[in-house]
Amino acid sequence: TIIFEKMLKIFEEHFEGNKKLQPIAVIQQKEKKRSKKKTIMTGRRLKVFISYANEDEKRARDIYRTLEKCVEPWLDKEKILPGEDWEMAISKAIDESDLMLILISKHVLYKEGFIQKEIRLAHERMMQKPDGDIFIVPLRLDDGLLPASLNKLQWVSITDEDWNNKLIRSFKRKAEILKERLVNI
Repeated sequence: TIIFEKMLKIFEEHFEGNKKLQPIAVIQQKEKKRSKKKTIMTGRRLKVFISYANEDEKRARDIYRTLEKCVEPWLDKEKILPGEDWEMAISKAIDESDLMLILISKHVLYKEGFIQKEIRLAHERMMQKPDGDIFIVPLRLDDGLLPASLNKLQWVSITDEDWNNKLIRSFKRKAEILKERLVNI
């Protein structure tokens, strides 16, 4: 809990009042030989999907509550309504997310279940991103190994003193990428 309170304070310092990422309009400008479509990014928080093994639900909820102060986190236990098709809701949330925070523990490496599908869906989505974009951020909860499919990605460990600053830097970099992105037609 102390770790999450420190993280919350750091997030609030870095993100307080930061509302520079919401697409509020799509402007079409016709030039002499071509048309450009620009997305203006202002006023929206990053959408962060939190993926975890069921055994790590308490920590996932703690992280969710902390992230609520600075980003728009998505956690199945908080967002899926009774009677809703949970598999469809998760797939849609991954598609709509700016980032996917995968909580890695010893449970993830050997566990069968939907967590494995979430990781595959994240990889599929990441493959659609331009080079240099950030989409999957592995956050290690213990000293367990990373799944082989995540080995090429830089991870952060919750046991590191400055893990929250590293996470903030990833969020900031993603925000910069979104602000810089122009869609040309």
